[in-house]
Amino acid sequence: NGLKGKLGKPADLDWITKSTSTPLQTGESAFKVTFDWDEEIGTPGAFLITNNHDNEFYLKSLTLNGVPGQDVIHFVCNSWIYPAKKYENVRVFFSNKV
Repeated sequence: NGLKGKLGKPADLDWITKSTSTPLQTGESAFKVTFDWDEEIGTPGAFLITNNHDNEFYLKSLTLNGVPGQDVIHFVCNSWIYPAKKYENVRVFFSNKV
């Protein structure tokens, strides 16, 4: 993969249909995503995202729970994710850990 780092398998978002531990504000939505990765790759330090829908959406944050050896990894995003058909590269976000 050149100098791009090691990648895990792609994952899809699912709507969360029950209440979450974090209360949502008016106009916010929550999604559930399950990542599968090889522990030999190491702890996730970033994630790539591609929006395959026709409309952009605002991604506030991503939190991974139950990460072995880390428990929780939080990614602060605060960014619009535009449809993939409008740009060539995927978006990358890094965790809040050095």
